[in-house]
Amino acid sequence: MPEVIEIGGLALNGMLLTALIAALAGYGALRLWTARARASRSGPWGDLTAGAAVIAIIIWKFGVLFREPSLLWEQPRLLLVIIGSGTEAAAGLAAAGVYWIWQARRKGVGFLPALDAMAVTAAGGLLVWNLLSAFEYRWGYAAVCAALLAILIGRPAPAAGQAAGETPGSAAVLAGYVLGAGCLTVSLFAVPPPWVRPPMLAGLTSTQLLFSAAGLAAAVLDAYKDRTG
Repeated sequence: MPEVIEIGGLALNGMLLTALIAALAGYGALRLWTARARASRSGPWGDLTAGAAVIAIIIWKFGVLFREPSLLWEQPRLLLVIIGSGTEAAAGLAAAGVYWIWQARRKGVGFLPALDAMAVTAAGGLLVWNLLSAFEYRWGYAAVCAALLAILIGRPAPAAGQAAGETPGSAAVLAGYVLGAGCLTVSLFAVPPPWVRPPMLAGLTSTQLLFSAAGLAAAVLDAYKDRTG
C-alpha cells in the first residue's frame, strides 16, 4: 500500500486506509466464526468492532497532537496525511481492547466469550494488515495469522464439539499461543524491516517482546479459564 494515496486533490494516508481495511477484515472473520455456532457465539460484535476500530484509529492518527499540538493551527491539512508513531498505535489498540471488554460486559457478554470474539477479530485484522502494509517483510506473520484464522473458524461448534475443547476462552488462549510462539519464531528468521529498532532486552526487539508477552498472557488466561471452569 503506498504511503500516500491521491484522489483528485485529496491526499490520504495509505497506512490509515490499510487500518480501515484491516478492521473490516477483522469483522468479516468474526462473522464467519459466529456463523459456525450462532446460538453460543452471538453477540453485539458489529457495534463493538466499529467502536473499537474508531477508538484505535483516532488515537493512532491524532495522538501526535499530544506531542506537537501546534500542528492543529499551523498545518491542519497535514493531519490528513500523517499518523502517529508506534507508541500511539499501541495506545490506540490498548484503549480499543479496554472498550471492547467494557462494552461487552455492559451488554451482558461474559469476559471469556468477549475475549474469544476479540481474538478472532484480531486474527483477521492482523492477516490483512500484514498482507497490505509491508508484505515483503511480513508475509511470514501473515501466514501465521492465516493458519490461526483457519483453525479458529474451522473448529467444531460448541454444541457438537465439547470434547474438542470448545469452551469459553479457548479461542483467546489458542490465539495467544499461536500468535506468540508462531510470530516469535518467524521473527527469528525473517528479514527485519529497516524501521525495526535494535534489540532492547535479552537480545529481543520490542516486537519480539510483545510476541513473548502474548504467549505468557495465553498461559495465564489458560490457567484462569481452567480454575473458573
